[in-house]
Amino acid sequence: MEQLLITDAILTCPLTASEQTLLAYLCQRAAANGGHCTDSNAELALALGIHKRSISRLINQLGERQLLQVSIAKDLANQRTLTPLDTLLADYRHLSIVKPSEHPLTIDKPADYRHFDYRQAGSATS
Repeated sequence: MEQLLITDAILTCPLTASEQTLLAYLCQRAAANGGHCTDSNAELALALGIHKRSISRLINQLGERQLLQVSIAKDLANQRTLTPLDTLLADYRHLSIVKPSEHPLTIDKPADYRHFDYRQAGSATS
């Protein structure tokens, strides 16, 4: 996963951090795909670092809260489509127009905290 933005609309929902993360990811994916996400539980688990069974449980919970519509196409080998609420998708549709490299908060490469000398950083502020 390159970058995940969690909008205020999702942050203000009474959800767990895992639910917010999954919902934000689904919104990003859906915004780039006509409002729908067809990623499998395995793909979502790999992208978010959450176990497949947890992904399944979280999707069910978001569906029960009516934040996400889950559709199964029997004629397409049981392909599942996840459709977040349109009100949640609105912010992500706007953001999907902006390329990640043009976003003001884009980081060129992830920080590698293993090689950061915390002792030196601490002495600079003392």
